[in-house]
Amino acid sequence: MHAREADIILTASRPFCPAVPAVSIQHSPPSKVHSMDYRNLQAWVLRAVAIVELFAFGAVVMPREWMTEGHRWLGLGDLSQAPAVEAVMRQVSFAYGLHGIGLLVIASDVGRYRPLVILSAFGYLAYGAVFLLTDVGLGMPRLWVVGNGGSCLLVGAILLGLLWAEARESSRF
Repeated sequence: MHAREADIILTASRPFCPAVPAVSIQHSPPSKVHSMDYRNLQAWVLRAVAIVELFAFGAVVMPREWMTEGHRWLGLGDLSQAPAVEAVMRQVSFAYGLHGIGLLVIASDVGRYRPLVILSAFGYLAYGAVFLLTDVGLGMPRLWVVGNGGSCLLVGAILLGLLWAEARESSRF
């Protein structure tokens, strides 16, 4: 039955005339058979990003030699031996991991945490712009620029698109 058609329900009897069946018309709520579950998609995007961010916890305990090799592999030369560099790398990695846990919490109930989903969408767009400007300005390798700032812009755009589509669909009914 089409979502806009009325359901006709026959009842067994009417109180004032038991022999004649009553016909009552009840309108069904709009069907969501053909609609997307935008909240579910938002949750999956947040979970996917969270999983990537949780890997940052590994850098907190990663041996210094691995960090140095990764730095060389990216074409950035030798990694500074200054204690501040290592402290910042490990602390930022820990912060990313905690952010990943936060995203999992948000993804557990995107309806309840709607303001945080919106904040995350705009936050990733802002992160992306800042990271792109910073990375390009510092002459970082293209892979770094795309993976860092580009991925943040993509995540922000996807979340914002899903939020927009959800709002547009819910205004139809």
